[in-house]
Amino acid sequence: MALSFAQPQAHDPAHPSTALGVDFSEVSRTFTTKKESRTVLSGINLQIPAGQVVAILGASGCGKSTLLRAVSGLDAPTTGSIHTGDHEVLGINELCAVAFQEPRLLPWRSVRENIALGLAPGTGKADGEQLIDELIELTDLSHAADLRPREISGGMAQRVSLARALARRPGVLLLDEPFGALDALTRLKMQDLLLSIHASFPTTVLMVTHDVDEALTLADRVIVLGRNGEDTAATIIEDLEIGATHPRQHNDEQFIAHRAGLLRLLGVDPTNH
Repeated sequence: MALSFAQPQAHDPAHPSTALGVDFSEVSRTFTTKKESRTVLSGINLQIPAGQVVAILGASGCGKSTLLRAVSGLDAPTTGSIHTGDHEVLGINELCAVAFQEPRLLPWRSVRENIALGLAPGTGKADGEQLIDELIELTDLSHAADLRPREISGGMAQRVSLARALARRPGVLLLDEPFGALDALTRLKMQDLLLSIHASFPTTVLMVTHDVDEALTLADRVIVLGRNGEDTAATIIEDLEIGATHPRQHNDEQFIAHRAGLLRLLGVDPTNH
């Protein structure tokens, strides 16, 4: 049974969707050193509609985080192109916000001040304060707003990281294993929180995870990256649409079937897990 943290709700008309589509066209990425050249991604063609939540699965080292970095502009494809909305990504992508596995909070700033760092340039003082207040309430941080990162738990720090990313009102929210370092109970609560955030501040979400259950719990669509051989670059080997509504039950027949299929693609025997 899913644990309740913040129940998903209908989109708040006070926060119209900022979501943008993401389009990968023949994307590849090759890393070159003096000794060798290694291609980690090849032939990535993927169209993500605005507002969709997409989980990216794959073995370690197959290029999941590289794909996210390319959308954010922190890295660039060797060939091909990426668009967010009508904007081709040719440098740091101001239409995106990123939350990493580690919260990366500034230790000398309070929770409120860390969230404020995410505000888009030019945001008015009153509008910024109102948005921060709403995000603090949504992420259940009101009691901790004036505390420093050393004074809060890992789960609370991750909530601050998400609130900071949402403060920008991004067209695309990029999550690189944001719950991977959390204990199992906190991770379940954070999954509920992400659904609630997406309902209140609708945007497009691309999330890297190693957790098949997490992908099936949260995503509208699951992308699996994989290789056809040890020396080949990773590409898309599965693009699975999830039709079930939220909340999703792990004992549902469709959930179980999808889980087994994804585990097999990842080289795991589902009967042992």
